[in-house]
Amino acid sequence: MPTKRENIVAYMGNGTIPPKKLVKVLSEAFTRTNYNVYIASKMLKPFKKDNIHVGHRFDFNELLHGAMAFINHGGQNSIMAGLIYGAPQIMCPGNVFERQYNSLSIERLNAGVHVKVGDFTSEKIGQVVRKFEESSIYENNAKNIGERLVNLGGVSKVVSILEKRYSK
Repeated sequence: MPTKRENIVAYMGNGTIPPKKLVKVLSEAFTRTNYNVYIASKMLKPFKKDNIHVGHRFDFNELLHGAMAFINHGGQNSIMAGLIYGAPQIMCPGNVFERQYNSLSIERLNAGVHVKVGDFTSEKIGQVVRKFEESSIYENNAKNIGERLVNLGGVSKVVSILEKRYSK
C-alpha cells in the first residue's frame, strides 16, 4: 500500500450535490495541486483536465489506498469502503437520515468531517483537506476502525452465525 496519500476521490451517487457542482468545487480547490482528483459520476461525460479525472467509474480499491480524502454522500457502502481503506472522509449527506447518521458517526469517531450542503464550497473542502494533512488523527482513526471492521469477519461470519442458529 502506498504511504503517500496523493488522491482526492469523490463519489456522491444520487446525493444532494449535483455532479457539475462537484466538479466545479473540486476543480477550484485542487486544480494544479499535487493531488490527483478522481470524480466518479455516471451523469457526466468522462474527461481529464490537468489533475482532474472524471469518469463513470474508477477502481476505488486502488484509489482509496492513496486517498488523502474520500468525498462522498454518507451512504453505507461509501462509508465502509472509506474505513476499510483508511481514507479520511468528507461527507455531505443532505437530508437523508441514514446518510446523516453515518456521516455524523464518522465525524464523532474523528475519521472524517460532516459538511452541510450549503457549506460545500471549494474553500470549505480545501480547509478540511488541509486539516487532514496537518493531523494524522483522521487517517489513523479511519485505519483502526477499518481494521476492526474487517476483523469482525464480514459476510462469512454472518452466514456462519445464521447457519448455527437455524440449522436443525
